Amino acid sequence: MAIKYPYLKLFSAIFILLSHTLFGQLYSGRIPDFQDDCLLRINPDSTIDFVYSREDIGTYADHYGKIQKLNDTLFHISATMTIGQFSNKTRRDSIFVSLDSNVINKLGKIKIAYSNGSFKEYNFEEYNNYKRNVVGDRYIKIKINKNLLNSSPGKNFITIAIERKNPITQKPLVFKIPLGSAPAFSGGENLEFDVVIKNGYLWTTGEPPANTGDFKLKKVNN
Repeated sequence: MAIKYPYLKLFSAIFILLSHTLFGQLYSGRIPDFQDDCLLRINPDSTIDFVYSREDIGTYADHYGKIQKLNDTLFHISATMTIGQFSNKTRRDSIFVSLDSNVINKLGKIKIAYSNGSFKEYNFEEYNNYKRNVVGDRYIKIKINKNLLNSSPGKNFITIAIERKNPITQKPLVFKIPLGSAPAFSGGENLEFDVVIKNGYLWTTGEPPANTGDFKLKKVNN
């Protein structure tokens, strides 16, 4: 049977070609202003996963959203932070773990471990001894063991593990928190920014995301 509308076949072929040449791609690099490792994945359905992290200070954020084509090389990204961890300063005799109300039900159990392997687990979904500060966030206060967490080499950090994975690498989320820092988990922040995709690279143009500044990523070969 002859095709009544041959241009539909051509349009379908072009759509499939674009899906394979642009969408379903992964871009990787480092953010120059903050030295964070950065991954941006464009999924076949035009959604995106955007993750940046810095292992030595425990910084991490992942975002999920949409990418929209503006012209042949210019695209607009709209995304929302799913989970973010940004440490603040704290007193050295305690650890404050701050919990934004947007992420409490997403964290599940959290394990706080010292360098010798000893640890304590908390279930944020059931933990009732939350306190509130003036901006409405919730936090827990943990008394530290100064014999296990101090300024000595190898003992000047703790690790925090939560029941979530990096959406791109699928690795469990584990954060190294230096002595004197207060882990803060947040979410819900919206991002709007434009990128250029050309010749195997993706880079920001115009106003970049506030938490990253400008960045340029290279396409990862499949």
